[in-house]
Parts: sequence; C-alpha cells; structure tokens
Amino acid sequence: MSKTCHPILEAGTRRQVSRVRLVALLAVFIAMLFSIPAVAQDVSLDAEVDRTTVKFGESLTLTLTLAQGISAGGGRQIVTPNVDSIPDFDIAGRRSEQNMSFINGVGQLQVRTSLELVPRGPGDFTIPAMGFKLPDGRSVSSKAIRVKVLPPEDEKAAGQGSAQPAAPEDDDTSRVANTGRMSLFKAFSMLLLITAAVICLPILLSWYMSRRSASPRTRTAAAISGDTGSAAVASDSTVVEDARIVAAARPSVETVDFEREVERLKIEYKEPTLEFYRVYFDIFHKALVSANPRMKPEQTPDELRLTAEEHFPPAVSSRMKPVVDEWEGVTYARMLPSRAFSALHDDARTIVRSLTHRQETQR
Repeated sequence: MSKTCHPILEAGTRRQVSRVRLVALLAVFIAMLFSIPAVAQDVSLDAEVDRTTVKFGESLTLTLTLAQGISAGGGRQIVTPNVDSIPDFDIAGRRSEQNMSFINGVGQLQVRTSLELVPRGPGDFTIPAMGFKLPDGRSVSSKAIRVKVLPPEDEKAAGQGSAQPAAPEDDDTSRVANTGRMSLFKAFSMLLLITAAVICLPILLSWYMSRRSASPRTRTAAAISGDTGSAAVASDSTVVEDARIVAAARPSVETVDFEREVERLKIEYKEPTLEFYRVYFDIFHKALVSANPRMKPEQTPDELRLTAEEHFPPAVSSRMKPVVDEWEGVTYARMLPSRAFSALHDDARTIVRSLTHRQETQR
C-alpha cells in the first residue's frame, strides 16, 4: 500500500514545481517590460528651410526638429542634432531650443536646431538627408532639400565692387510699395488732365468761335479798304456821299424791348434753369445789337465785351465784363451763373439802357 502511494505523491510535486516556475517567468517578463527606458518611444527628424530660392550673397535658415515621445515615469535622455558641415554651404550661425509637453501622462520632447547657411556660389544644390544615431541604437534621418542660388546682379561700375553692400530688402514689400506709388502717380496725372480739360475747353471754344466770326469781318474790311483806295481821287463830297450810302445799306435791325422780353421769359420759366439763362442771354444779345450799331449779331460774348471796352465809357465796359463771364459759362461750359439773377439782370439792364441812351444822343 505504501509503495503504491509514493509514485503518486512524486507526480503531484513535479506539477506544482512547474507551475511555480511558469509564474516566476511571467513575473520576470513583466518586470522587463516596465524597465524599458523612455527613449524607446516614437522618434522623428524633420528638416525644412525658410526659402528654397536665394540670391548669391544672401543666407537661408535650415531648421532640424527632433521629436520623441516620452512617458511620465521612465528615464529619458535628451538627444540634440549636431551638424558640423553641409556641402556647398558655410554655416554662419546656429541656435538650439527645447520644448517638452505632457498630456495624460504621455509627453513629447522637441529639440529644434536652426542653422544659418550661406551658399558658396550660384547654382542648384541639394542639402543632403541628415541622419543621427540614438542612444538605444536606432537611427533617424530627414529628407533631402533642393535649393536654387541665383547669380549676383551686374554691378553698374567696376569700382562699386568694394562699396558697402546694401541692406537686403523684402522683395514683396518693395514691389507693393512701388505699385502703390505708381497708382498714386497715375491717379494724380488723371486728375490733372481732367482739371485741364474742364478749364481749357471753354477757352478753346471761345477762341474758335472768335476766329470764325472774325474771318467774315476781315474779308469785309479788306473789300471796303480796296474800294476806299480806288475812290481816293474823288472829291470830299463824293466820299461823304459814299459813306452815307454805306450807312444806308446796313440792314435794318429789329428793335427789342429788353424789359418786356425778360418779363415774358420769367412768366414762361418759373425757375432760372440753364435753358432759362440761355434764352435770357439771347435776348440780351439782340438788345445790344438793337441798342447800338457797333454791336453785331455775329459777335461772340467776348467780342462784344472788347467792343464795349473800345468804344463805350467805363461805366458800360466795367459792367460788361462780369455779365460776359456768366454768359460764356452758360453757353460753353453749361454752368449756372454764380451770381443771383437779380444782380446779373441789373447789370444787363444798365448796359442796354446806357447804349440806347448813347445812340439816341448821337442821333
């Protein structure tokens, strides 16, 4: 009986020892998992430049960013990218900075290294991929970057090569400033052209009308001069007789009652509009021609003013100028008079009365 139970006890003991060994192995494996350092987290390396096209003599900035995930409880070792040289570029300066953040026990560490690179000559170059080996034996690398270096601009003179270099300017800012100055210049030029057109157009129209009306008078004066020269041998009585004949040959002018015509016009137009002033100055013109033979129907307002200044007393000519200015503004520039109608009509009425009285006195 005792011999039979002994093998059974030995088999149970072996199974229990196997279970203990299995539990011990699992505990060791779990402990090894928790003892892995924090640097075994995800790691990445990025490389970028602030611009891919530069002029020879200018610099660009290469930024290397090494990012690695870390846990709150594990140890960590900060790895900083170290670059000694880059083909076709000189390293003019460098700076480094670190940034660490934790969210829900999971953090990230960023080590950023900025290199100021100066190209050694113009051409197309490639900044090679940067590779670094981590303390745990792993390796990370960045992508290669292509950079275009433009040749320097031609200098105006050979002696200017030793002059101090001009401070670099922002091309976009300079372009926007130049565009703004050109737009302002164009707007100012357009404003000057419009102002000149508004001022000069009435003057040119007045000059053109004066030339047209002056041509028939010039031919008539030449014809009269020729007739006078051919008749110079005649007696004094003959000359006087010819003069009387010429005066009698002047076509009769319709007598215009200026006051009555203006009253009719005021009844027809309730307000002094542009058309009202146009008709008003037509009546004034006819009244001038009717009042004195020196005033001609074909004369322009400015020619009527010159005739008044030449042949009539200052009391008439001084009032004629402001009336003519308003007249030309209505006729050529289509602008309403700047003075009130009562003041304008007072000057016009005084002129017509003075000419009528002068003509009656001469008769």
